[in-house]
Amino acid sequence: MVPLAEILMEGFRIKDEKGSVEVKEEEMNVKKINAIVKEVTEDLGDALITTDIWTVADGTVIAGLNSSPKAAALMNQVGRELIDALTGSKFPSLEDYYILDLQDGKMMLCLLFGDYQWGMLLDTEKVQLGLLLSVVAPKAIAGFNEAVSG
Repeated sequence: MVPLAEILMEGFRIKDEKGSVEVKEEEMNVKKINAIVKEVTEDLGDALITTDIWTVADGTVIAGLNSSPKAAALMNQVGRELIDALTGSKFPSLEDYYILDLQDGKMMLCLLFGDYQWGMLLDTEKVQLGLLLSVVAPKAIAGFNEAVSG
């Protein structure tokens, strides 16, 4: 398994080469990103199937566990379309997250951070929704925001 720090560094290298997103390493605390992903992974245990944090600009994964860059890029498109649909319909905007109820006892929780999104594919038979929404998601949001803001 590749350490998250290496995944993050590779993501930064790709971004620098592409020039598509202006993310500077000093603006994101890699250790804090690793720590919050690890905490969320431990909190969710076997309920967490996969998780990725990606940039909204191009869907590039910057951190994750059991990462799926293709799924992250596609979910990035879903998130953008959902946001556009809500705006176009004059509905209220999304706040901190959205949840997709999927077949085969799975769900997708997607946390929103402006320039980033954090998706988690979960086993609904192993996750407690109250714990997820009351404890884990707020912890993940606070930890990620702290890591990005320095």
